[in-house]
Amino acid sequence: KNILHIAGIFVQFGPMIGMYGRYARLQPRVMSVLRSGKSANKEFSDKLDELAEKAKHDLFFFLERPLSRVRIYSTKLSEIVTNDVDPEGEAYGAAERAIDMLRRSALGVAESRKMYHREKLVLELQNRFKSSEIFRPGRILLKETKAIKISKHNNRKEYVFLLFNDVFMHG
Repeated sequence: KNILHIAGIFVQFGPMIGMYGRYARLQPRVMSVLRSGKSANKEFSDKLDELAEKAKHDLFFFLERPLSRVRIYSTKLSEIVTNDVDPEGEAYGAAERAIDMLRRSALGVAESRKMYHREKLVLELQNRFKSSEIFRPGRILLKETKAIKISKHNNRKEYVFLLFNDVFMHG
């Protein structure tokens, strides 16, 4: 009966757990801003350290925690279902739906993290080449390589070739 209730809660609040995917995409940027703020501002750094002492963990721990929660929920619920739930019972189907929803949320978190890192890589390339033409939503860098062009007068010029999922560039 408790398993049925717990599974129902996870299924009911599934869309909210799905929001962790969006959080996963923004969280690395937030961590970066906080780290740079902490190193640049002594007063801010001291305040964060003071709060960390009271909470027994630093702020970065609490920013990471929600992302690990989705995986933990899925693992724990799977263990309970495997060990304590009758496969023929009503609770089993509800628990399986909840586990499936949690696994999809965990995959969403992982995909959001990948998307963040892909976008970050493309933005770094754009900054390196000082161009506003490189970044586009959904653009993924597949390969970057360098080549040297040798003219007939033996002049050498290095080029960078970028292969994206939608375009090939060189510069």
